[in-house]
Amino acid sequence: MTVIPIGRVGEIAGGEEDGRFVKIKQLPDHPPSYLILLAQGPDFAEGCGDYWVKDSEDLEEFINEAWWSITWLPLDGQNIEKADRGTPEVTDFVASSEESRSAAEIVAAAWSDVLSFGRDIIDPAVPRVAYQHPSLRELWPMVSHGVLYLSRCTRYPWSRDTPTAFRQGGGGYQVRRGPDQALLGVVDTLEEAYALIAASLPDGCGPAIDGTADDLRSCAGLDREA
Repeated sequence: MTVIPIGRVGEIAGGEEDGRFVKIKQLPDHPPSYLILLAQGPDFAEGCGDYWVKDSEDLEEFINEAWWSITWLPLDGQNIEKADRGTPEVTDFVASSEESRSAAEIVAAAWSDVLSFGRDIIDPAVPRVAYQHPSLRELWPMVSHGVLYLSRCTRYPWSRDTPTAFRQGGGGYQVRRGPDQALLGVVDTLEEAYALIAASLPDGCGPAIDGTADDLRSCAGLDREA
C-alpha cells in the first residue's frame, strides 16, 4: 500500500501535471477533507493551483485516477521515496525524522506553509496579521474555506477553544469562540480582530502540543469537531 504523506512535497511524473510539484494539506473538517496543492516548483511560489477532496477515500481515488507517479522529496537527509500509482494510505506523519521534530518545529513549519498561501486559499493578510502576535504564532494554524483556525494541538481532533475571526459580508469581522461559537466582538479591521483573539485565549493557553485535543486536559469533556 502506497503512503501519501500529509504536508510533504512530491514531484509528479505522468498525467496532465507531469513535472509539477504536489503537497497534500489536511483541512479541519469532520471528517478531515484535503487540499491537493500544485505548483511549478518545490517552493510553491509560482503556478499554484489546488483541488479539494472531501475525505481520504476521495483523495485515494483522485491520486489513482490522475495516473501520477510521485517522488517524495527528502526531509533531513531521508532517502527519496517513490510512490507509483496504486492505493494510497493517507498519513499525517510518515518519516522518523518528522516524528522526532519538536512541537515548536511542527508549528513553525505549518505557519511557513500557511503564510505562503495565495488568495485562492486565503487572503494573505489574515495569517500575516495573526502571526504578528507571539501568543498566536505558537498555535497550530489551519485554513478551511478561506478562514484561519488556530489550535492548541497539532493533530486531529484539534482543540476548538481558541477564537476565530470571520469576515462579514458588509465589512468588518466577527470574532467567535468555539465550541459554543459565542460572539466575543465585532470589529472593523483584521488588526483589531486578532488583537481581540490574542486577548481572549483560554486560561493557561500556551504553545501548541504535539498531540490531539484529548491530550489537552483543559479540553476534556468539550464537544469537538473539526
